[in-house]
Amino acid sequence: MTGTATTIGAYISGLDAFPATIKASIEEGLPGFFVEGSGNPSEMRERVRGAIKMSGFAMPERVRITIEPSSVLGTIPSTLDLAVAVAILAASGQIAPEYCQKRLFFGILDLTGQVTAKRGAYCASKLAVEMGHLLVTHAGAERLRPGCDNCDVRFLKEIAGAPIIRAEPFAAPDDSDVWAKDFFSRGEVIAAAGKLGAAIVGEGVNPLVFSRHVRALMPAMDEAEWDRINSAFSVIGEPEPMGRPIRKIERVESLPCIIGGGLPVLPGEVTLASGGVLMVGDLATLSTATVSALKYVAEERRVRIVRANGSYEFPADCIFAVEVYGATPKDMPEEFSRTYRSELMRRAKGLADFAVKSSDAVYNYDQACDMVRTAWGVLRERPRPGKAVDRIAQTVAALDGCELPGSRHYLEAQSLNFDTAF
Repeated sequence: MTGTATTIGAYISGLDAFPATIKASIEEGLPGFFVEGSGNPSEMRERVRGAIKMSGFAMPERVRITIEPSSVLGTIPSTLDLAVAVAILAASGQIAPEYCQKRLFFGILDLTGQVTAKRGAYCASKLAVEMGHLLVTHAGAERLRPGCDNCDVRFLKEIAGAPIIRAEPFAAPDDSDVWAKDFFSRGEVIAAAGKLGAAIVGEGVNPLVFSRHVRALMPAMDEAEWDRINSAFSVIGEPEPMGRPIRKIERVESLPCIIGGGLPVLPGEVTLASGGVLMVGDLATLSTATVSALKYVAEERRVRIVRANGSYEFPADCIFAVEVYGATPKDMPEEFSRTYRSELMRRAKGLADFAVKSSDAVYNYDQACDMVRTAWGVLRERPRPGKAVDRIAQTVAALDGCELPGSRHYLEAQSLNFDTAF
């Protein structure tokens, strides 16, 4: 028996999914399962062969698989398992060849034929929408891109009869009821209005409460922001956050966990916090390399990682909430105390725009939200100033609905700088 069939699979690179064309050929000759051009396809062969047999299908004796583009053949992505298995079944006449048309296959097979898509299903759904294809996968509880119809396949044996699930429309998460009775400080309003980093200097300010209040005051996410956030969380295999994210980094975390990296390249905490708030643990305990990397993120609002197979760019447009706590250790000699505090101030200036020393609440929820919405409307098309004092003054002016800052706005900006906090 001979025959050929072609399917389209998807694999993840960075925060995006890319298509791969799978061609299966059933040939005559000595038994074998060949993958052209691949360095080490043994794991994929075993998964696909076991899944086909355990699902009640017959595995052809001689199969040749061709994958394009060939750049994915160095290490065959496991998410192509489902596309390879369906191509083999269609080429051998066990399912109708028409089933492969206008479908994008994304899933990992185990030896029993179960289909999983632990990472990247949302990214694959974006690709399916762009291509106009039906996504065939088993995403489980993971949310898919609005507008993406998908065929939910839990086991390979269900491939021909799995139901088609209609995509739900986009709806921005809303947690306003949670905060309707809270009161908000001036620092929280300024941070939310200008997306400004804040150094928590006063020991009476709770960084977690500060971060939650800042997130609550930011306007609801639009579909583009929601898409970026979901892509990052999907790639690392975590459920999407309910609303804008809040993440925290500690000194025990490695630099790749914070910034991103590894093989395959995955986003770090700064990208997972993009669109929301990133809490930075006690600043004095972080390594110099970590602080330098975070300073770059604070300035560029993105992360760029270079590898031999290409470069990756991740968003990192987050608000920093930095725990500084300006007090020095009690047993530190005076001559070292000044140096210690100077180093804290230098680090804080690199990550945050202004210092927060008080948590005194001055606005109710409705007042604070109205001010932040007004500021976002004013600042939406404005370039971001290079100096921190200009960013603060511009934000304070925008809270009042002013296009340009005046003297009183600069006076408040100066009162929030680091020289008065240490």
